[in-house]
Amino acid sequence: MSKVICDVCGTTFPETANQCPICGNARNGSAQTAADNGSVQAQAGSAYSYVSGGRFSKANVRKRNKTGEPMQRRSGEPGKKDDGSNGSNKGLVIVVIVLLLAIIAVCIYIGVRFFMPENKPTEPVQQTTTQPSQTQSQEPTETESIPESTGVACTDIQLSSTIIEFTDMEKSQLLSAVLTPVDTTEKLIFTSLDPEVATVTDGGLVTPVGPGETTITVTCGEIQKECRVVCRSGEATEPTDPEPTEPDVGDFELTFNTKFVTQEGVGDVTLKVGDKWTMYATMNVEASKVVWTSDNESVATIKDGVVTVIARPTKAYILVHGEYAGVKYSCRIRVTGAASTPAPTTPPATEPAQNPEGTGDFTMTFNTKYSTSSGDGDVTLHPGDTWKAYKNISISPDQATWTSDDPAVCTVADGVVTVVAVGKTMIHAEYNGVKYSCVINVKVVQ
Repeated sequence: MSKVICDVCGTTFPETANQCPICGNARNGSAQTAADNGSVQAQAGSAYSYVSGGRFSKANVRKRNKTGEPMQRRSGEPGKKDDGSNGSNKGLVIVVIVLLLAIIAVCIYIGVRFFMPENKPTEPVQQTTTQPSQTQSQEPTETESIPESTGVACTDIQLSSTIIEFTDMEKSQLLSAVLTPVDTTEKLIFTSLDPEVATVTDGGLVTPVGPGETTITVTCGEIQKECRVVCRSGEATEPTDPEPTEPDVGDFELTFNTKFVTQEGVGDVTLKVGDKWTMYATMNVEASKVVWTSDNESVATIKDGVVTVIARPTKAYILVHGEYAGVKYSCRIRVTGAASTPAPTTPPATEPAQNPEGTGDFTMTFNTKYSTSSGDGDVTLHPGDTWKAYKNISISPDQATWTSDDPAVCTVADGVVTVVAVGKTMIHAEYNGVKYSCVINVKVVQ
């Protein structure tokens, strides 16, 4: 049985059918026919026409695109989509793109409309700035109402003066007061106990009226202070005790409490650590009015003419001074040793007569037969020994200044050497610029 080939969609259907079962195209007498063996018989010159509701009508094409049914292919053209299918896919893509763009635009609008205002501080800042101003405007009102109910009490008054003297009755003087605390609400009141002597205004201006004395009372709450007012009506001020008349230069006279005085008139005395000694024997001025000074207060101090020895000096002596009205007296202070220095075990039998006059009068020979090439003495001792350094001396031993180069090896006081430890050092005796030295060698007892 022969079959008819649809001119529109290429579907074969039995020739007994009046139209194509696929596209609905009416069978035409000039349509191609296919034999049972699949051969095609063309009937040239024939034409075809669509019927209403055919497969490729516009309505059926749109409906098929929406349902997603596959397009039918013509026989003999496998894999090729018809033109209607291609057009529907492009439209769908365009619709999808338009929808996406619309969604993006909506999202942008929502973000700008609802999220961007949160980052703008305009409205919150205005509210924050406005709120404190309202609070500040209310605080003074509350503060002002507090003094009316409770008040701030005054705790102290400081007056600018506690005594006012008037010699010119035409002048006034302000008595000012500083209150504590400064924000006290209590009233300050000035009162004159005798308005016939002086008056005072509410602001503290004191005006003399007549000669005499009165008191200005300053009151603030429970605190009260007073200021004395003296009006002399042109009289001279109250005389004060006259200062003692200073003596003329040369009127200050002092004699030293020592018989040793240098050619320059400087006194000279030898003391021990801890001694107290009065510098003057006689003086025509009170000791408290004289200026007393010491060149080295770490060695000796002086007050009202009394010298106190504290330590031994590094030099032969220090100077103390007494000065008044331009006249100055000075005295040398020599220190012989510390109070803990042991006294000599064997004092000299006889002491030569003292002759301190002049620099060359101090002579001494060491108590040893050994001497160095420079004329210094030399002696060897042992730890624990005491040794009298001089054999002959022209002055009292305590008048000379005795020193040891290394007190850790030996000490010396009034010419007596006390050995402390093994070693070697030198001792010296000095008086009026003349100096004698001796080498001390301390060895272990064999």
